[in-house]
Amino acid sequence: MLDTLSELDIPPRFQCLAYHFSLTFLRQSLQQAIQPLDIQATSLSSTEIDAPKRASFDFNLIINAIGKALAQENEQLIKKLFIVNAYHTWERAVCKAFSIAAPAEKDPRGFKNIEKAALRLDFVLHPDLTHVADLTNILKHGRTKQAYRLYEEWPTLFTFPNSQQIKIEEIESLGWTASVRLDAIWIDKIFNILEQSGPPMFKKAGHNCSGG
Repeated sequence: MLDTLSELDIPPRFQCLAYHFSLTFLRQSLQQAIQPLDIQATSLSSTEIDAPKRASFDFNLIINAIGKALAQENEQLIKKLFIVNAYHTWERAVCKAFSIAAPAEKDPRGFKNIEKAALRLDFVLHPDLTHVADLTNILKHGRTKQAYRLYEEWPTLFTFPNSQQIKIEEIESLGWTASVRLDAIWIDKIFNILEQSGPPMFKKAGHNCSGG
């Protein structure tokens, strides 16, 4: 959950609602944040930018090309920040529920321990949740181990120069974090995975908050 929600004394039966509210809020906030950048990037004519001979002699075309590149990079940065926050929303939801269910135990740390705690709490976890955890570590720390693992599972998430010819051992020097390219399809996929990994609701009634 968002930090402010995780600090509230929300009854266990409403933890699911708080979790999904947080993810919905993040989805909507992300779209609002990148919309101006989308407009700026698409408003610059690709035909003008793809004319290097003209651009080399035209100051306005050069400025347009720089502006479009900056808009695209800033959009990627914002998307990556929101994805990290969305994953941490899942972590905080587990830790919050765990602290209520097992107050005498220490909060779990690290994905494997948090995953075990979530399963103890009857969370129904999406099978690709581990990929989102790996992605978060790549975006935050550029972790090589997780990057190799995720590249094998989600290769199209990464974009490299001359990707047809690039060798896997060359990727690390290019920078894993910068090579992640999040489009609308990936954003939707990642949020869906998190939405399907939330806390249970009304356990006695046999219902679960997860499942999209």
